[in-house]
Amino acid sequence: MPTQEGIEMTGPEPWEGSLEKIERDKKKLVLFESMSAEESFRAMRAFVESFGSVKLRAGLQEALENPKPFKNFRAIINQASAVRERRFAHWQQASLQCVNRQWETLL
Repeated sequence: MPTQEGIEMTGPEPWEGSLEKIERDKKKLVLFESMSAEESFRAMRAFVESFGSVKLRAGLQEALENPKPFKNFRAIINQASAVRERRFAHWQQASLQCVNRQWETLL
């Protein structure tokens, strides 16, 4: 399901078919929560720890230790395209683990 932020960024048109289907079938669907701020922070820290590059790792660690860690972390990641793609893969894996934990509580 698209987030409110996603709809605001792109407008409702790309989501219309999905939103209609969700409304029609909502009794058949399970809603999973996104990661909490704490889980997101742990995922970012794990990502930083996976780096061999001392300079980049130090910059990311500093971003996490200062005010506005999410904003500063994204700013550093967005400056390096190769790292950005790696971060997306890491984030996808962390999100999947979050959904799996929620699914297991439903079983």
